[in-house]
Amino acid sequence: MALSYRADIDGLRAVAVLAVLLFHAGVPLVSGGYVGVDVFFVISGYLITAILRREAESGRWSIARFYERRIRRILPALIVMSIATVLLSGVFLLPSMNRDVPKQALSALGFVANIHFWLSSGYFAPAAETKPFLHTWSLGVEEQFYIFMPLVVLAVSRLARGAQLALLAGLALLSFGLCVALTPRYPEASFYLLPMRAWELLAGSLLTYLPAQSGRALNEALASAGLALLGFAIFAFDAGTPFPGWHAALPVVGAALLIHAAPGTFAGRLLSTPLMVGVGLISYSLYLWHWPIVVFARGGAFDPGPAGPVVVLCLSLLLGYLSWRFIEQPFRNRQVVPTRKLLAATAAGAIAVFAATSVLRAAHGNFGRFDAQALAYDRARFDISPLRLDCHLSAGIDRPGGYCKVGEGTKGEVTVWADSHGVELSSALAALGYGVTVITYSGCPPALGYARAERPDCQEHNDSVLAALGAPDGQGPVILAAFYPVLDGKAVAGIVAAANALAEAGREVVLVGPMPSPEVDVPTHLAFGRDPSFARPAETLSAALAGLDPRVRVIRPADIFCRDAACSMLVDGAPLLFDDNHPSLAAARLIAARLPSATGLAAQQ
Repeated sequence: MALSYRADIDGLRAVAVLAVLLFHAGVPLVSGGYVGVDVFFVISGYLITAILRREAESGRWSIARFYERRIRRILPALIVMSIATVLLSGVFLLPSMNRDVPKQALSALGFVANIHFWLSSGYFAPAAETKPFLHTWSLGVEEQFYIFMPLVVLAVSRLARGAQLALLAGLALLSFGLCVALTPRYPEASFYLLPMRAWELLAGSLLTYLPAQSGRALNEALASAGLALLGFAIFAFDAGTPFPGWHAALPVVGAALLIHAAPGTFAGRLLSTPLMVGVGLISYSLYLWHWPIVVFARGGAFDPGPAGPVVVLCLSLLLGYLSWRFIEQPFRNRQVVPTRKLLAATAAGAIAVFAATSVLRAAHGNFGRFDAQALAYDRARFDISPLRLDCHLSAGIDRPGGYCKVGEGTKGEVTVWADSHGVELSSALAALGYGVTVITYSGCPPALGYARAERPDCQEHNDSVLAALGAPDGQGPVILAAFYPVLDGKAVAGIVAAANALAEAGREVVLVGPMPSPEVDVPTHLAFGRDPSFARPAETLSAALAGLDPRVRVIRPADIFCRDAACSMLVDGAPLLFDDNHPSLAAARLIAARLPSATGLAAQQ
């Protein structure tokens, strides 16, 4: 099959990379720009399959030549970016952020970054903005696909065209089914792993089997529909959209329609403009360099202020162009860089990446920029409860009477029923001498009737907890805590209902209100020497608490950590939060100290 150059595909690459870049730069309008990666997958699947089919059908199939092309296309620019990013991380990022950078760089070089980030993902994984190689997960997905696709194409090339199409379509449907089924329960695995992403590349592969449309009106309609689907995903999706799942079908189908029908249409001419083609040509290098720039900016390397998106965009375009012009172009030319030199340079580059990671490790992630106070603030992000390892639930468990119990109990018994905002409080109470029953489930507040896709067993979990705690033999107060800013009115009403039900059952109940938060990562903010004061958050519970049983006591952390309209990120010299919302152990101790005055336990002091 013939495969000629198409300027519109380079234009489609431009749409994809600009969507990702603008989204990561923080442009609010492009709230779904992350779907640009899905567009890249479709393009890659189409081009690679077209090349492989052409070679297989002509009898010129060569696995060595295929992978040489991949090395030329991917590795030189990736290696240079990796070396620079590792070394600059030692200058610009905090030591805690650099703990994982060597592993990130080496996993990117081995094209297993998607697996690495899946294994290291989770509720309390470091924020994405601290991972300078996070974007290389998509390269891992693509290169893993390229391990299997040449073998699949070679195996099916002897079959009839219809059988080939049916086999690839079956694989795509299987992958799509897995993606839709697993995204609600296992979003990280669905996002990062090839089995749930392969359908997007296979969608491009399937396009190579479709005959070109001859009707201009039909092509115009198909291309316009593709542009509309892609535009809708880019501008209407946001961080709250469950993804990938079935939502990913919109940008994938949109990209597929444009690849199939765009030539000769208005959409095709739009994509083929010189500016779009130019951006598309440097899209790979632009993609490589933009994310480290974003990480360094958000991590504190520089503060561009309101002009942040413009600065990130300009720096990314500059480095992307330089990388394309002086790295990509020479290495993709076999006359300039013959195969033997390519392999030697690649091996030397891989060794250089390893050496850079070794230097970063030897320096403990700090090339001397940060003083002792900054390092102390940085270490405070680990001021967390050891209970997170042994007692904090990652799934709801129906085990009345068998929940984790800590503390000696010399000062009485208490129960903490909460989401992740109750873990440090449990430790602080145990340290004060209480016997603590710990019932904390990440992302599942103690709210009756509460359910969401990511925690499908949360409602059942809470019903079970209420039944256990409402039993006649219950001892001591029950403390309810939650991360309120992510909850809607119905969920907060569910917490009030849980508190009232416990009070009706004769239990003493204490409701801990929301932690005051500046909505920034506090240890990072302080380590970079920024102002620790912030405005006291507005009171959001008053209306909901109007229906609270008068027997339920309320502790408001803002009354502890704020004075009038101002709050401080420091608690006796230590950070108030260990991230942007969870109380540090230092803060939890002060909240725990308020418990006796709010309960009958006061008499036992």
